[in-house]
Amino acid sequence: MGDDAVLPQDATANPPSSVEALPVEVLNELEALSALPNMDLVVLQSKPAEDWNYTPEDHLILGDKLQFAPDAQWTPQVLRTSLLAALRAILPSGCTTGVNAYDFFHGHIGVPRDANRVSDDEPSDSPDLPEPLQTLKANYERLRTDEYERVLGDSWTVTAENLEAFKDAVETVAQAAKELLKAGVAWAGAELVFHTYEFNRPSDMEAGDRRRNWGMPAAGGTPKMLDLPRKPDGSEPDGSSWLQLYKSVFQFCFLIDLTGSIHVRPDSGRELPVITGSL
Repeated sequence: MGDDAVLPQDATANPPSSVEALPVEVLNELEALSALPNMDLVVLQSKPAEDWNYTPEDHLILGDKLQFAPDAQWTPQVLRTSLLAALRAILPSGCTTGVNAYDFFHGHIGVPRDANRVSDDEPSDSPDLPEPLQTLKANYERLRTDEYERVLGDSWTVTAENLEAFKDAVETVAQAAKELLKAGVAWAGAELVFHTYEFNRPSDMEAGDRRRNWGMPAAGGTPKMLDLPRKPDGSEPDGSSWLQLYKSVFQFCFLIDLTGSIHVRPDSGRELPVITGSL
């Protein structure tokens, strides 16, 4: 700056107070806070934007204060207890980048295949369940198809235009799933199966890798990595190889928000925008 430069008249004489420059509503809030006990120092920080990516680091910072959101209350208590145990085991295991729409977001309920054959000549890949599970599942899937086609059309495509209507359809489907879900988790030998790295699998990890395939008793127990069998043709297992051990009863999806609230919706993951509110 040259010697003949002219400073604004009040630039150095009476600099504005940073406190005085704050909006009135902020000053009022600070004054109210300062009156609280032990509030010698007030640190204002904005809540981070919700990204629906609950990472192992988030879990560590939160201090394992996971809880279930209202939209998970349609599930039976035993399932919520087991899902909570699975999350607590898998998140810090090093086998996931977090609960998000690319990695760890869904689970299956299955019943042991060998113990639930419906006929002696049943094919090894038969999906048929013993009664009453078979009827309950058929009724549930029929209603789900009707609701989804009514809102989404034959392609079952979720768009910004139909998302609000889809939310209502998913809630109807969730309520209709209650009886099947209750019977499924209570079935003898019922298992919960989870997969991580669904769409972001490392290049050195096969789909059947035990690090991304986890199981635990639906009624509660210790989650563990699954050693999946080879396919009938002798090839390496993949993400569907758990169906050689179990028959599928039900599938559900979930996400965790920044407060540690677990949101649960029925089916495979198409329903995740109902949780996040956007595509």
